[in-house]
Amino acid sequence: MKFVSYELAQKLKKCGFSQPCLAHYDFNGVFGYNEITTNETVDINRLSRDLNTFKDDLWINAPTIDHVLEWLRTEKEIFIIIEPFPTTATKNKICWSWHYKWNSDGVYMDSTFPDDLNYMTYEKSALAGIEYALDNLLIKNIKEK
Repeated sequence: MKFVSYELAQKLKKCGFSQPCLAHYDFNGVFGYNEITTNETVDINRLSRDLNTFKDDLWINAPTIDHVLEWLRTEKEIFIIIEPFPTTATKNKICWSWHYKWNSDGVYMDSTFPDDLNYMTYEKSALAGIEYALDNLLIKNIKEK
């Protein structure tokens, strides 16, 4: 499982992300898994906690990349598309690019980006798309206030 960075976790909280997660960051940005409090068989739903419901920033949810992509799809109607492609610049190794679609008054808009937004791993491409989407959500939230 690949978790988002502390910085992205903070942006997610500002954008309204509040779902149970298996891990968290403390106020210093130190990553940790949520504690098991019993000796019973581990139930993943019992390990998941929503720490973003607290008013302070002592704890922040640390979701996985896939969890955030799902949340953007289901809660914000933002679809980040990550696509592989070979490129001669990297001797035909697979690179990854991203773009996203969002719902704007019932119409799905599609972003376009220059060809230089290529990443060597799926995860780096996904994180770049997530960060771009969150920055746009934060801008939208500021304009609506």
